[in-house]
Amino acid sequence: MPSHAVVVGYVSVQPFERYRAMPKSRIESFSDCVIAFAITLLILDIHLEDARTNIDNAGMIQALLALAPRFSIYVISFLICTVAWVSHHELIHDVDCVDSRLLWLNNLYLMWIAFLPFPTGLLGHYPDQPVAVALYGAVCAVTCLSSSALRWYASFGGRLMKKEIAET
Repeated sequence: MPSHAVVVGYVSVQPFERYRAMPKSRIESFSDCVIAFAITLLILDIHLEDARTNIDNAGMIQALLALAPRFSIYVISFLICTVAWVSHHELIHDVDCVDSRLLWLNNLYLMWIAFLPFPTGLLGHYPDQPVAVALYGAVCAVTCLSSSALRWYASFGGRLMKKEIAET
Protein backbone atom coordinates (compact mmCIF):
# COMPACT_ATOMS: atom_id res chain seq x y z
CA MET A 1 0.00 0.00 0.00
CA PRO A 2 1.53 3.36 -0.97
CA SER A 3 2.46 5.72 1.81
CA HIS A 4 1.16 8.82 0.03
CA ALA A 5 -2.38 9.85 -0.75
CA VAL A 6 -3.80 10.85 -4.07
CA VAL A 7 -4.92 14.44 -3.64
CA VAL A 8 -7.24 16.28 -5.98
CA GLY A 9 -7.18 19.90 -4.88
CA TYR A 10 -7.50 19.69 -1.11
CA VAL A 11 -9.60 16.53 -0.99
CA SER A 12 -7.59 13.49 0.09
CA VAL A 13 -8.81 9.98 -0.67
CA GLN A 14 -7.12 8.65 2.48
CA PRO A 15 -8.74 8.75 5.89
CA PHE A 16 -8.65 12.06 7.70
CA GLU A 17 -5.22 13.40 8.51
CA ARG A 18 -4.89 16.83 10.10
CA TYR A 19 -1.87 17.83 8.02
CA ARG A 20 -3.80 17.22 4.77
CA ALA A 21 -6.79 19.26 5.86
CA MET A 22 -8.04 22.30 4.00
CA PRO A 23 -7.65 25.68 5.66
CA LYS A 24 -10.96 26.48 7.30
CA SER A 25 -11.00 29.98 5.81
CA ARG A 26 -11.76 28.42 2.41
CA ILE A 27 -14.90 26.63 3.60
CA GLU A 28 -15.98 29.73 5.51
CA SER A 29 -15.60 32.01 2.47
CA PHE A 30 -17.36 29.62 0.12
CA SER A 31 -20.22 29.09 2.56
CA ASP A 32 -20.63 32.83 3.11
CA CYS A 33 -20.91 33.32 -0.66
CA VAL A 34 -23.50 30.57 -1.12
CA ILE A 35 -25.65 31.81 1.76
CA ALA A 36 -25.39 35.42 0.54
CA PHE A 37 -26.41 34.30 -2.95
CA ALA A 38 -29.41 32.39 -1.56
CA ILE A 39 -30.48 35.45 0.43
CA THR A 40 -30.18 37.57 -2.72
CA LEU A 41 -32.31 35.12 -4.71
CA LEU A 42 -35.07 35.32 -2.09
CA ILE A 43 -35.93 38.91 -2.96
CA LEU A 44 -36.10 38.36 -6.72
CA ASP A 45 -39.56 36.84 -6.43
CA ILE A 46 -41.07 40.00 -4.96
CA HIS A 47 -42.23 42.27 -7.76
CA LEU A 48 -45.45 43.84 -8.97
CA GLU A 49 -47.12 41.52 -11.46
CA ASP A 50 -49.37 44.04 -13.18
CA ALA A 51 -47.73 47.43 -12.74
CA ARG A 52 -49.25 49.80 -15.25
CA THR A 53 -47.73 53.16 -16.13
CA ASN A 54 -50.96 54.99 -15.29
CA ILE A 55 -51.58 53.37 -11.90
CA ASP A 56 -52.97 55.69 -9.24
CA ASN A 57 -52.08 55.75 -5.53
CA ALA A 58 -54.97 53.51 -4.52
CA GLY A 59 -54.01 50.97 -7.19
CA MET A 60 -50.39 51.06 -6.08
CA ILE A 61 -51.35 50.50 -2.44
CA GLN A 62 -53.60 47.61 -3.44
CA ALA A 63 -50.83 46.06 -5.56
CA LEU A 64 -48.33 46.40 -2.71
CA LEU A 65 -50.75 44.88 -0.20
CA ALA A 66 -51.21 41.94 -2.56
CA LEU A 67 -47.49 41.24 -2.11
CA ALA A 68 -47.94 40.64 1.65
CA PRO A 69 -47.80 36.81 1.43
CA ARG A 70 -44.62 36.94 -0.65
CA PHE A 71 -43.03 39.51 1.62
CA SER A 72 -43.97 37.54 4.74
CA ILE A 73 -42.40 34.31 3.51
CA TYR A 74 -39.39 36.31 2.29
CA VAL A 75 -38.85 37.63 5.83
CA ILE A 76 -39.16 34.14 7.31
CA SER A 77 -36.74 32.68 4.77
CA PHE A 78 -34.32 35.56 5.27
CA LEU A 79 -34.34 34.84 9.01
CA ILE A 80 -33.80 31.12 8.38
CA CYS A 81 -30.79 31.93 6.18
CA THR A 82 -29.49 34.33 8.82
CA VAL A 83 -29.76 31.67 11.52
CA ALA A 84 -28.03 29.22 9.18
CA TRP A 85 -25.21 31.70 8.54
CA VAL A 86 -24.70 32.53 12.24
CA SER A 87 -24.79 28.84 13.20
CA HIS A 88 -22.32 27.97 10.45
CA HIS A 89 -20.03 30.82 11.48
CA GLU A 90 -20.02 29.59 15.09
CA LEU A 91 -19.30 26.01 14.00
CA ILE A 92 -16.40 27.00 11.75
CA HIS A 93 -15.01 29.24 14.50
CA ASP A 94 -14.90 26.20 16.82
CA VAL A 95 -13.34 23.91 14.20
CA ASP A 96 -9.57 23.57 14.11
CA CYS A 97 -9.37 22.20 10.57
CA VAL A 98 -11.53 20.82 7.76
CA ASP A 99 -11.36 17.38 6.16
CA SER A 100 -12.99 16.05 3.00
CA ARG A 101 -16.00 14.55 4.80
CA LEU A 102 -16.77 17.86 6.44
CA LEU A 103 -16.51 19.51 3.01
CA TRP A 104 -19.09 17.11 1.58
CA LEU A 105 -21.43 17.55 4.54
CA ASN A 106 -21.01 21.31 4.30
CA ASN A 107 -21.87 21.26 0.60
CA LEU A 108 -24.96 19.17 1.29
CA TYR A 109 -26.00 21.78 3.86
CA LEU A 110 -25.34 24.60 1.39
CA MET A 111 -27.27 22.79 -1.34
CA TRP A 112 -30.43 22.92 0.77
CA ILE A 113 -29.88 26.56 1.70
CA ALA A 114 -29.39 27.43 -1.98
CA PHE A 115 -32.62 25.56 -2.79
CA LEU A 116 -34.66 27.55 -0.25
CA PRO A 117 -35.57 30.37 -2.69
CA PHE A 118 -37.61 27.93 -4.79
CA PRO A 119 -40.08 26.80 -2.10
CA THR A 120 -40.07 30.37 -0.76
CA GLY A 121 -41.27 31.66 -4.14
CA LEU A 122 -43.74 28.81 -4.50
CA LEU A 123 -45.23 29.47 -1.07
CA GLY A 124 -45.31 33.22 -1.75
CA HIS A 125 -47.35 32.66 -4.92
CA TYR A 126 -49.54 29.87 -3.54
CA PRO A 127 -49.81 30.41 0.23
CA ASP A 128 -53.03 28.37 0.48
CA GLN A 129 -51.68 25.28 -1.28
CA PRO A 130 -50.79 22.40 1.07
CA VAL A 131 -48.14 21.15 -1.36
CA ALA A 132 -46.31 24.49 -1.24
CA VAL A 133 -46.47 24.54 2.56
CA ALA A 134 -45.28 20.92 2.76
CA LEU A 135 -42.40 21.50 0.36
CA TYR A 136 -41.28 24.58 2.27
CA GLY A 137 -41.45 22.70 5.57
CA ALA A 138 -39.61 19.71 4.12
CA VAL A 139 -36.78 21.85 2.77
CA CYS A 140 -36.45 23.63 6.12
CA ALA A 141 -36.42 20.27 7.94
CA VAL A 142 -33.81 18.74 5.63
CA THR A 143 -31.67 21.88 5.94
CA CYS A 144 -31.85 21.56 9.71
CA LEU A 145 -30.96 17.85 9.54
CA SER A 146 -27.97 18.52 7.29
CA SER A 147 -26.81 21.25 9.68
CA SER A 148 -27.08 18.80 12.56
CA ALA A 149 -25.10 16.18 10.63
CA LEU A 150 -22.41 18.76 9.89
CA ARG A 151 -22.16 19.77 13.54
CA TRP A 152 -22.27 16.16 14.75
CA TYR A 153 -19.46 15.11 12.40
CA ALA A 154 -17.25 18.04 13.36
CA SER A 155 -17.69 17.53 17.08
CA PHE A 156 -17.94 13.72 17.36
CA GLY A 157 -15.05 12.67 19.57
CA GLY A 158 -13.55 16.13 19.19
CA ARG A 159 -12.18 15.04 15.82
CA LEU A 160 -12.10 18.46 14.15
CA MET A 161 -12.72 20.83 17.03
CA LYS A 162 -10.16 23.13 18.57
CA LYS A 163 -8.34 21.42 21.41
CA GLU A 164 -9.81 23.63 24.15
CA ILE A 165 -13.35 23.00 22.88
CA ALA A 166 -12.89 19.25 22.35
CA GLU A 167 -11.74 18.81 25.95
CA THR A 168 -14.87 20.39 27.44
